[in-house]
Amino acid sequence: MIAQLKSLKNHPDAGWVDGVGQNQAKTQLLTAIGHHDDRVIGDAQVAYIKWNAFSFATRPIGVGLVIFALLFGGWFTTVKAAVGSIPGDTLYNVKLITEQAQLIISPQDQRAVLHTQFAQRRMVEIQSLQQIDDGRSERYLAETVHALETEVVKAGDALTQLKNNQDANTLTVASVLDEKISTLQAELNAIGDQSAKDATETTTAVSNSAVDAIMDVHEQTETQESGVALNRSFKNEYTDLRERQTFDTGRVQTISAIINENAIEGILSGDDILRLQFEIDQATDDVAEAMNSFAAGAYRGAFDMLRDADTTLLGIEARLASIEEQVMTVLNLQEDVEEKVEEVVEEVEIVEENQENESSDPQITQ
Repeated sequence: MIAQLKSLKNHPDAGWVDGVGQNQAKTQLLTAIGHHDDRVIGDAQVAYIKWNAFSFATRPIGVGLVIFALLFGGWFTTVKAAVGSIPGDTLYNVKLITEQAQLIISPQDQRAVLHTQFAQRRMVEIQSLQQIDDGRSERYLAETVHALETEVVKAGDALTQLKNNQDANTLTVASVLDEKISTLQAELNAIGDQSAKDATETTTAVSNSAVDAIMDVHEQTETQESGVALNRSFKNEYTDLRERQTFDTGRVQTISAIINENAIEGILSGDDILRLQFEIDQATDDVAEAMNSFAAGAYRGAFDMLRDADTTLLGIEARLASIEEQVMTVLNLQEDVEEKVEEVVEEVEIVEENQENESSDPQITQ
């Protein structure tokens, strides 16, 4: 009986794969899923820092006095202690109140960037919530993601107001927003929560509006600064898409290999794999065509092509995530069943050993 169980456990016709193979497959798939997008970050923030320093120096003295009061009054100690707080902490509301005070004393042309900085703070808080195990993550994670999304929307609204007022700082602000929000998008993608996925749609829309603002300025008054900003934005989006295409191709190949190695049926057929790869290749061709259009000066058409490719890849990536989840479920199930078979084998061995001992004991025999 033991021999039969052991042979069944490792029999390929029964769908079993040895434990080493299963662990390798799970590790391979988890490694493939755990991709992190690295973006190309330019020097737009250098221009912003210079502009911000000049703007600060030329503000009315009354604003400076307000800042002085905040820094050197008794409030400063509390504010400083609240900087590292996260949702659920006693001083977290102080942190939020301080942010609102910063917005009040800041001129209109700096509020868009401030909102993105506050969105970055929300991201740090989200990452901190994910690392603690005191129940706060379940309570505050979605709420904090929504707060991040709100800050991004407000940044977009502030940029729109600058553009409508034909503010001279529109280009600088739009370039900074595009870079900061692009970084936030990559971090949101790594969270995996549904609320984060929903927020990504908002960040994409605001990032697109920032790029549109850069194109508007470049088309109205073409300068070296606007050209650099436009090229940087295109390079970031182009690089991100090419990396995702390469990575998604690897995901398809990894999933296919694991399904074949573990004899998993009913999740992904050979035709499905070919169709996915064809769609990824088609998006790759579109991105290459966008590069040609951008080089020819058709900037809006080039960015439209990139955005269409992004939409295509998002659909593919959602399907891949679903397939990966199904594959992991099957692998875990196979592992659980194998452990149960091993437990049964051990129990049978113990029973047979006891029976042998009883039959060899002369007292029991008599």
